[in-house]
Amino acid sequence: MFLVIRQGDYCLCLAREEGHFPVKVFTTDVGGRRLLGLGAGGLALMAALADAEVERIVDRHTAEFTQAGFSRERLLQAVRRTRAAGYADIVDTLTVGVSGVGATFAPSAGTLAAISFGAITSRLPAQRKSDLAHLLQTQLAEVGKTAPHQGQNDG
Repeated sequence: MFLVIRQGDYCLCLAREEGHFPVKVFTTDVGGRRLLGLGAGGLALMAALADAEVERIVDRHTAEFTQAGFSRERLLQAVRRTRAAGYADIVDTLTVGVSGVGATFAPSAGTLAAISFGAITSRLPAQRKSDLAHLLQTQLAEVGKTAPHQGQNDG
C-alpha cells in the first residue's frame, strides 16, 4: 500500500507498507516522485483535478507520457474512467503483470493525497479489485476525508 501526495505535476510517495503475500509489488519507493496520471495513486490524484488543469499537465509532459506508453487520448480516457468509478483501476500500465487501485482524500485544506495498492494481476481479478476499491473508499469516507472529483462538472 502506498500513500502519495500531490507535488505540482507529480506525486510524492510518503509511505509504503508491504503485504504478507510472498511476491512483493513495489512500484515506487518512499521519497520517489512520479508524474501524475501514472500508477493508481497518481491517476486518482489527476482525476480529482479540474479538466483544464489535467489538460495543462498533459500538454507540459506529453513526451514523458508518450515514453510511458500513454497517448493523450489513453490518459484522458483513464481520467474519465476513474471519475466515473470514483477510484483509479489500473492493469499493466507501468509494470506488466501488476494491477492496482487508488483513491483520493484531503488530509488538510489544500492538500490532495491518495492511497493505492498494487498486486500481481492474478491476485486482483475484477470483482476482488472492485470490492477492495469500495472498502478503501469506505475507509476514507469514514474519516471524512474523501476528496471531491472537481473535474466531473467543469466541462
